Amino acid sequence: ECEAVLRNTSLPGRFHVVQDEPLMVIDGGHNPQALEAVLGEWDRRVPDGGTIVFGCSADKEVDALLDLLKAKPRRMIITRAQNPRSINPDELYDRAGTPESWTVAPDSAAAMIAAQKGPLLVTGSFYLAGEAYLILKIGW
Repeated sequence: ECEAVLRNTSLPGRFHVVQDEPLMVIDGGHNPQALEAVLGEWDRRVPDGGTIVFGCSADKEVDALLDLLKAKPRRMIITRAQNPRSINPDELYDRAGTPESWTVAPDSAAAMIAAQKGPLLVTGSFYLAGEAYLILKIGW
């Protein structure tokens, strides 16, 4: 009985494929280990990189997260969740060294609009992941 419950249990925000075509994934990867795993799977599925919407909390390993994102040229939209712990997206962009293929969106709704069509990964924070579910009107 316990085994059946565990088999039918899922953790929202962990490489949650919310749409197949084009691929749309929500993942709360908020530490270097989680983000590295997410990006590895994302790159395997989307070799051209698609679009990544990223925001994180100020108390996380921000520079290590940015280093992982900068390791490969990517179309990035830097944003923030509406949570006081979220780091300002302009500061994130500056700390990343203002990469040419990155843009800044003031909030998650603007970021989702800017992402438009094509493969999309939303990651960096469970707060941001939660907002993506609400914006996309997707239950978990």
